[in-house]
Amino acid sequence: MQSTNLIEEIFSELHEITDSEIIALINSLKQELALYDYIEKIATIDYSKKFEGRYLPSEKSLVISPHRIYENFYKWANTNNYPMNARAITRLYNLFVLITIYHETFHVLQDKKDREDRKDDSLGIMLHETIEFGRRIPNSISLYEKIIYKRFYKYMLMERNAESESLYKILCLDEQIDFLNDRERRVIINQMLNVLTGGYINGTNISICPAQLYYLIRVKGREFKRINFLENYDNFTKLSWGMPINNKILEDLFLNINSPEEIKKLLKSR
Repeated sequence: MQSTNLIEEIFSELHEITDSEIIALINSLKQELALYDYIEKIATIDYSKKFEGRYLPSEKSLVISPHRIYENFYKWANTNNYPMNARAITRLYNLFVLITIYHETFHVLQDKKDREDRKDDSLGIMLHETIEFGRRIPNSISLYEKIIYKRFYKYMLMERNAESESLYKILCLDEQIDFLNDRERRVIINQMLNVLTGGYINGTNISICPAQLYYLIRVKGREFKRINFLENYDNFTKLSWGMPINNKILEDLFLNINSPEEIKKLLKSR
């Protein structure tokens, strides 16, 4: 069954997504995106203190931890005063699981793109640097790398891109099959804008983008200075990888926060 059909079924019924549905959805994405050479093991685990989902290129494994997702989702719902009736909670939990599945799938796609279609442009340079780091997680990284990955997780460019792509994918999928309600759509838009605009520092005497912060954290500031950023990428690509961007784009995104169509138009413009 196609992934879109599975998602429609899951969100049309009032039940929490099951482990078998999670595995079926990942298998569908694996087939649709031709990821046979990159995913060999698909599994769910009862609980993990370390992750909600994890893709390990070295093992070609993609693992989801539903209980960890539920724990973090429930904290989020309480913090954000989300309606706590059974239907709303079930649907939002399923949405958080879907975000995690797409997030990990985009890590697989990052790995595939770097191996099969690596380019020597700004994006290709950044992708290879971050993927090289990601491929060594968790067993072949230094103590310093373990510390910065945990402490500065949101500044890790591979994570920023995977989260941005997963949220944007869900927003576009909703346009196609209309499976989200207004409140859920608002959650996706708000989270996506927070990820895309986070990490940009624009002051009177300083302007720093998330990509620069990443390279500074990795003690690779000189390598960042050698990236020219001359390509005409669309705004979504620039923001999802934390590249330098006109500050007006950041302002315009929040000015149009109530218009998904305008947001998508801004993100795809150059």
